[in-house]
Amino acid sequence: MKLSYLTKILLFSIIIALLTFIASKTGLDKYYLNIYPYVILFFFLTGILFHTIILKLSKKNISKFSTYYMLSSTLKLLSYIIFMVIYLIFNKEDAISFVLYFFILYALYTAFEVLLVLPEIKKKE
Repeated sequence: MKLSYLTKILLFSIIIALLTFIASKTGLDKYYLNIYPYVILFFFLTGILFHTIILKLSKKNISKFSTYYMLSSTLKLLSYIIFMVIYLIFNKEDAISFVLYFFILYALYTAFEVLLVLPEIKKKE
């Protein structure tokens, strides 16, 4: 059974949310911030948004897929930075915990996206 990107990223996000919840109920509870579920939601929504944009643009001109993908990755990274900076401006005392969690999610979602996009690229070559 082939799952859609939306289903895969939803399942991935639910797993991350569950792991975050479990960590918050263990010895890591002192590092837990109430913003964490919203950070997961932010990564989930930006993933869907940029994936949809890439698909629509690549259907128009498949030869420019790499260009569209790099452009969307750049815009996504800028949105991540803006989100992080805005949060840190208002919550300096939580900076270390927030930045560490944010970068862990960034690495996880980026790896997830790359693992899903690579087979699509190879199919189209």
